Amino acid sequence: MIAYLLVFAAAAGSTGNDAVSVRIMHDYGRCVVARDQRRARELLAMDYRTDAYSKALLRLADRNKGCIPPAGQLRFHPVLFAGALAEALLERDARGSNLAQLLAVDPAKAAIPIRSDLDAMALCTIARTPANSAQLLATKPMSKDESIAIRALAPVLTDCLRKDLKVTFNRPALRSVMALTAWRIVAKPRGAAE
Repeated sequence: MIAYLLVFAAAAGSTGNDAVSVRIMHDYGRCVVARDQRRARELLAMDYRTDAYSKALLRLADRNKGCIPPAGQLRFHPVLFAGALAEALLERDARGSNLAQLLAVDPAKAAIPIRSDLDAMALCTIARTPANSAQLLATKPMSKDESIAIRALAPVLTDCLRKDLKVTFNRPALRSVMALTAWRIVAKPRGAAE
């Protein structure tokens, strides 16, 4: 008997505006990283389960209001903003490199701490399929290619999920979790402890 559910489709009733909103969030994340890379790195290095992280995330967003499109308004889920930051940092950190090779398990690196079941699922998935994970992050958010990449990862994601856990994801949330974990892997210096 299957004791968990993992949903990868976009939320029911989603519209084209949802896709536009997700893409705007990614553009916003790139802008924030371009303007405030140090603080973006500091934020993502923090434990996201803490109040300090939540406050730092809001401060970073507030400091970078200039990245909001004219006449725009910014409302976001913290995971989506953090995922957009992680992808923007990955683009910088992996520039000129093969992301799949950077994501491959490196025994010389210290273990990445697992803070949640979702961390464990993403880390397991990336370790087992670094090429497919990198391919997901190379797609445009909310594109057909992204959907295809997620379908390719689905069996591994399911295998990597704790068997008694029930999780429902939409595509942007799944992509954000994968991006955050990928960034933690790439950003981890050899032999460093967290």
